Amino acid sequence: MTKFTKWPGYNHLVGVYSVFMALTLWPTDSVSQWIVSSFKANDMSMYSVEFATNDVGFIGGRNKIIKTTNGGLLWDTVYSSGGLVFFDDIQFFSEQNGYALGASLLKTIDGGNTWVSKNVSGRAMFFFDKDRGYVVGNNAEVYSTIDGGDNWTTKQIGVEYLSDIYFSSDSVGYVVGGGGTIPNIYGSIFKTTDGGSTWVQKGNAPWFLTCVDFPTAQTGYAFSNTGIMLKSIDAGETWLDIEFPNEFGMWDCLFLNTDTGYAAGVNWSSCSQEGAVIKTVDGRITWKQEFETCNYYSLDMQDLELIGTSLYAVGGTSHALIAKTEILNFTPDKSIRAYPNPISNLLSINLWPTKDPLIVRIHNSLGQIVYSAEITPDVRYKIDIDVSHLNHGVYHLNVLNGSEMMLGSSVIKL
Repeated sequence: MTKFTKWPGYNHLVGVYSVFMALTLWPTDSVSQWIVSSFKANDMSMYSVEFATNDVGFIGGRNKIIKTTNGGLLWDTVYSSGGLVFFDDIQFFSEQNGYALGASLLKTIDGGNTWVSKNVSGRAMFFFDKDRGYVVGNNAEVYSTIDGGDNWTTKQIGVEYLSDIYFSSDSVGYVVGGGGTIPNIYGSIFKTTDGGSTWVQKGNAPWFLTCVDFPTAQTGYAFSNTGIMLKSIDAGETWLDIEFPNEFGMWDCLFLNTDTGYAAGVNWSSCSQEGAVIKTVDGRITWKQEFETCNYYSLDMQDLELIGTSLYAVGGTSHALIAKTEILNFTPDKSIRAYPNPISNLLSINLWPTKDPLIVRIHNSLGQIVYSAEITPDVRYKIDIDVSHLNHGVYHLNVLNGSEMMLGSSVIKL
């Protein structure tokens, strides 16, 4: 049975709201323990969650952005809008630098104390770092920036609405959404292999798609909020319609490896259509419900976030809910990518979900080692290396875990 515990510290959320009840127990075969809290939040539903460290996190909702500095024990309001705004996505790269996406893309460089509009709006975003990223939304346009949102390039995609975006490498990315005039083909998946310069449709579905995730370069998943699940095992070139419990509609999905994943959304058949988080360990048919939000009014679960080994889920419309569990004892896929390529001053290496100390070496064209260090990935499973001192040219990058070669690739220094 799934265990639930009232989250210590949620008796008062500083500057926000108060807890008013404990979550109903939901019996499953899972052994996960979710620590949950619900509170009345008539002016702040929750739509997105992001943690920069184990302690510092942000939640975007209706009209507000709230922040914690102690791992979710207390939350303060750091932004209030002057009108109706839904902050559907939020992303941070450090405690100081991040974005919140709603009616306008907001940027902060001081940990949320101040926010500046970057003149685009949307539903979802994917940023490689604080400067380079993409935004998609209602008008089916993909906006891209390389200077932190000061300037944007726009690409139009042939649907009405885009709901999510994910890049599996520096150049390969995917967007999902829907709309159009073809009967029974309302959802679409598009792929780019040139960093967003061109997009090609690779899959479709009878209803619009809400989320996409690739735990490895080859294996990807997409979901709708109407009981549809698609899976690709060839880097998004083709998509299979996988049998999926049609009582579930999903808003977000997060996979730890090719088989183990979570999805957050709504259980249409349960207690007046309430929110739920479900889990699979076979990447296909078997899904078990982790919990549902019965007796919590209308509480679609909207977003999932993994930081270290902690998995967060948030949701809510008339009331708000934050849930947390620890992810233990799973086998990660060795999915590593280095970007950008070519590089200028900073080389980033994503090692998710590797937590072991790693040896990073860079060789020049003569085979000489010009950089060598043992580095432990941060809680976002990421390493940043300053390469501004290197001369222009072609280099070879190696990442080793003990004697095991985890990555070997060529990179160009501009």
